[in-house]
Amino acid sequence: MSPKRRIFIKRNAKRVRVSIVLIVGLLVAVAACAPESAHWLPQQSQKRNDVRWISFEHVSRFTQGDDRLNAEERARLKAFLV
Repeated sequence: MSPKRRIFIKRNAKRVRVSIVLIVGLLVAVAACAPESAHWLPQQSQKRNDVRWISFEHVSRFTQGDDRLNAEERARLKAFLV
């Protein structure tokens, strides 16, 4: 082989090494960014929100003919809400 041919081969090998290092680095970066759902096993149960409606009842007593709560009833209502 001629000397020029050997230099070309060395340069090409250097490019291949650099390319491999870049490809491995990119693959590691992409693998680190994988969504967490990709790491689930079929045996593991996924968490999901479960909404259950609850209703509370409170009877407010007004004095007859008045549209405002008295102090005692306000205290009862406040205790119920807290």
